[in-house]
Amino acid sequence: MAAEFALQHLSRFEPDLQGDEGLDHFARGFIRDAKLTVVSPAKPEEIVPKISEYANTQNKVNAADFFANHPFHIRMEQFSRDVIFTARDGERHDSKWFYERSRGQFINARPKVKGKTQASFDIEFPKAQLFSKTDLAKFEFSAAGQPHIVSRGAQKNFAEFAKEIGEAWAKSDARYDELWYRRLISKAIIFRWLETEVPKQPWYEGGYRANIVTYSMAKLFHDANGEKQVLDLDAIWRRQSVPEALQRALLLAAAEAHDVVTHPPAGVRNMSEWAKQQACWNGMKGRTLDYDDDFETCLILVETARTAKRDEKAKKAMTEGINAQSEVVTLGADFWKVLLAWGRERKRLTPKDQQILEVCASIPRRLPSDLQSRHALDALARMRDQGFGDG
Repeated sequence: MAAEFALQHLSRFEPDLQGDEGLDHFARGFIRDAKLTVVSPAKPEEIVPKISEYANTQNKVNAADFFANHPFHIRMEQFSRDVIFTARDGERHDSKWFYERSRGQFINARPKVKGKTQASFDIEFPKAQLFSKTDLAKFEFSAAGQPHIVSRGAQKNFAEFAKEIGEAWAKSDARYDELWYRRLISKAIIFRWLETEVPKQPWYEGGYRANIVTYSMAKLFHDANGEKQVLDLDAIWRRQSVPEALQRALLLAAAEAHDVVTHPPAGVRNMSEWAKQQACWNGMKGRTLDYDDDFETCLILVETARTAKRDEKAKKAMTEGINAQSEVVTLGADFWKVLLAWGRERKRLTPKDQQILEVCASIPRRLPSDLQSRHALDALARMRDQGFGDG
């Protein structure tokens, strides 16, 4: 590619050097080592960023620049295109939140020509419901009690978030399901509401809004979440707004956050730097706030929240099972007979594999169950890794 580019410029001075002959002439004076990496079509999002990261050893490259291609972010992107939220009170249309995993996705996805298509996109994905990966990190770390890290800036906060999510994902990605995404949107709604309302408050003197927002949100979550009760995030994403009782509690926390951030200890002059310290968050956590009695209506029992999580897992398992069974039946008995013969011939099948593939090869006389279908597809994936279907 570099040689072709150079040849285009060289041909302006040597018109006779064209095509393969010119490229060969150019290459004789421009020899350079090249490294080609063949990537499986199934794993480009996982492998290509790592190649880029490890190949740039001569330059300092931030790992967070590549983290947008992590499976976590890909999953969040998929949820954001599929999960529909009910219209707010007074609005007519349901909508979605657009997660911009990489810069420019929103602009590129929005139709360029005005008309019905563009209007439909704007209704489905309101611009106010656009959020980026650094926004996501702010929402999560504010709710998780890390406002001092959020205060260090979008990139530093994201780098810490990337590290934490990467480690958690490696242990188990199961928790990052659709319900986790919906609860993330609840946190986004709280964060965005605070961003709008803090500047309107009589105590707000200008400046430090970002610090006040993250500190007040962190304080509210810290006080709400205990051994027996937690903040009812599910109520927020269902109504797509912050309940009035929660609004008052958030503003109470915001006023306290303003006081903490703008009154650093003796000897500390830079308030922004003060907000980045663990000591600042410790001071905020230690303060007692007198919430209104109706703040209790914003909480639910921990067991109720866990039940919703279990229901989501059961729903996901059922959906995956139905999809797996449909895929197995669509592939048809003849396909499974070929796979069964291929696996037997090469001794690649376990007794359980063989038993389930025999059922699949008997479709429609016998139909595999949901669990059997999922196992059959897993066996198919293993056989493909070992060469099945290659010519």
